[in-house]
Amino acid sequence: MITEWSAGGYDHRMRRRRRPAVIVLLGIDGAGKSTQARRLARTLSAAGRPASSFNNGGGRPLLDALARRLGRRDGPDLLGRRVHVAVEATYRGLAITRALALSRLTGRIAVMDRYVYCQYAVMRLRGDGEARGVRVAYRRFPAPDLVVLFTVPATLAQQRVELRGRDHEDLDRLVAFAEAYRNLPEAPMFRELPASGTPDEVHAALYPLVTDALGRRLDRPAVRPRATHLLRERATRRPTSSRRNVGWLRRRTEARQLHGSSNHPPPRSTR
Repeated sequence: MITEWSAGGYDHRMRRRRRPAVIVLLGIDGAGKSTQARRLARTLSAAGRPASSFNNGGGRPLLDALARRLGRRDGPDLLGRRVHVAVEATYRGLAITRALALSRLTGRIAVMDRYVYCQYAVMRLRGDGEARGVRVAYRRFPAPDLVVLFTVPATLAQQRVELRGRDHEDLDRLVAFAEAYRNLPEAPMFRELPASGTPDEVHAALYPLVTDALGRRLDRPAVRPRATHLLRERATRRPTSSRRNVGWLRRRTEARQLHGSSNHPPPRSTR
């Protein structure tokens, strides 16, 4: 059962933060990410927590379709491995940047259908190296409040992709892609969620994970302890600095009065 949330309390507490929450859904093609992202955004909004879903793909369908039209096998075959990685990572990075900007401007929770981890996983799948350059470029993106990895048998995922009728996925590739996700350095922070059931069943299991993550986020302080300490330290320094300035001006004025004029400095010693 989905619990209604107080919109007023949510708005009041969320205003203290610079950015709305970021919820990330991951998984191989056919795992149901896009369906659940859209549904989750609708459910959160209906419960008083405004949310929007964003698709952060790397442009693979477009690049592969273009490659086939030009007589090549796929995007990497058309552009070469290094150029393809640069184009793909840039395409995904721009999508994530747009999603985060819209989320911050509207104040709505960002439900991300794919995120930076998808780029790392697909590069690991293709053997593109350690992705150091891509990780450096992506490090400006915030860490999500929750990352959910949908797990589903590769055979079922392949069937779902075929039913869509837009593209085809090789079974071995899906198996290797799932393994690439599990082998990422960030994998321990992922919450794995079995996604073999119906959309209703998956959503019923997903929603409590999301509300729990959002609740923990609101319980954390709006300002980091280090920043609070610095603000307190600066606040205590200002009066001391002001008293020093006042004392220095008073002593200077008294010294000038002793020499009979406030318009001329005291005579220098001739010794």
